[in-house]
Amino acid sequence: MRTTLVISHYISTYVENSNYSSNLNR
Repeated sequence: MRTTLVISHYISTYVENSNYSSNLNR
């Protein structure tokens, strides 16, 4: 159960980082 929480946290962090990067590229 805790593993799922950690995984979702990393996924959200990754998504935010990629969104930030794409905004920088624009």
